[in-house]
Amino acid sequence: MKLKNIFVEGRYDGIVTYLSQGIINSMKKGDRDIYDFVDVLGNEIEVNVEIIRNKKLPILFVINGGALDVEKGSENKCNEIELEIIINPNFYPRGYTELIPELKDVLRHEIEHITQVYIANKPNVLDPKKVKKKINLKPVKQRKMYSLLAYLLQPGEIQAFWSGFLAHSKSKRIAIDDVMDGYLEKNVKGALPQDKYDKVRRVWLMYGKKKYKNVKWRN
Repeated sequence: MKLKNIFVEGRYDGIVTYLSQGIINSMKKGDRDIYDFVDVLGNEIEVNVEIIRNKKLPILFVINGGALDVEKGSENKCNEIELEIIINPNFYPRGYTELIPELKDVLRHEIEHITQVYIANKPNVLDPKKVKKKINLKPVKQRKMYSLLAYLLQPGEIQAFWSGFLAHSKSKRIAIDDVMDGYLEKNVKGALPQDKYDKVRRVWLMYGKKKYKNVKWRN
């Protein structure tokens, strides 16, 4: 990573750490709706977190996240990051150890999307409608598969995923490609045919190796 990029990433590390600590502290108090504000590139970003308890959840927790763009003509100049953290009754207290790295991952991912909006006016992504129209597949299973493939190969998403992987890697002190493979195996493997899965992994790895030369890798 270039020196300039290290300074920029360090600034975002501070934002992610501040937000994750605040969320964890609020969860420990029993809060279910958490609100905060942070400054990203001189813009005030609202962060909304909802904690949902679900007895039927088969794993300790699930984090869903999204970054909401400012609508043209809107008086609200604050972009938003929305998180939904779903936990099962067995989450406490051991779940925090596993939650923190993934929470930082998701927060950093969404912050990256917001920086894409402010730096380039819009994320560098493909139009899903054009992708579906170009492929023009009828079976629902194939449409879903190609929508997922297009999403995972969007340049803006690849950039955001790797920003999240870096935060996760630092928090857990493990190799960044271990984080990438963990995500793919948990969320993508089985949802795509093996050749498409291999393509996503190959493209992601090429991006990561090029951008993050001085971070911890498995090999």
